[in-house]
Amino acid sequence: MRIVVLTNEGSRFGLEILNEFRAHNIRVDALVLIHQPLHYHKTLFKYVRKHVGFVQACYFAMRRLVHDFLSSRVQRRHRRQ
Repeated sequence: MRIVVLTNEGSRFGLEILNEFRAHNIRVDALVLIHQPLHYHKTLFKYVRKHVGFVQACYFAMRRLVHDFLSSRVQRRHRRQ
């Protein structure tokens, strides 16, 4: 059996799945990362805003931006070493 993981770039859920596979010594044959366009993020924000409110949606969006920014800095630092 071959396993292919298809996930959005930067997806926490996708990362959790990969970590679980690794923890159980399950080989992943391919990883496909999808880079979503800005329209996707706008639609997602509207959906979250509708379900949890504007303030919470802004909180989640800012939290994601900070997380992505810090993650990219760590990745760049590791590449330089």
